[in-house]
Amino acid sequence: MATEVPGSCTDHARQRMLERYGIVLDWHIEQRIHRLIQGGRAHLVKEQPGEAATYLVRIGGQRIGVVYWFGRNEIATILPPTDLRVARA
Repeated sequence: MATEVPGSCTDHARQRMLERYGIVLDWHIEQRIHRLIQGGRAHLVKEQPGEAATYLVRIGGQRIGVVYWFGRNEIATILPPTDLRVARA
């Protein structure tokens, strides 16, 4: 397993998490998402060209789609629950 490294989160992702799921993406939740993805415990939905991938994580009992930039160790955005990548996974 790869060594987990601290990550970051865009303001865009924070806004989308609140708008789409009613969850405040604070430091603790952010770090949990990083640990799930980096530790191989998140469901890989789709690898994207470049250094990004879409993952499905479970936070507060909700399935949440996360677009993650590996080169930056950054949560890029949070997908809406109606996104087919989230709904079908």
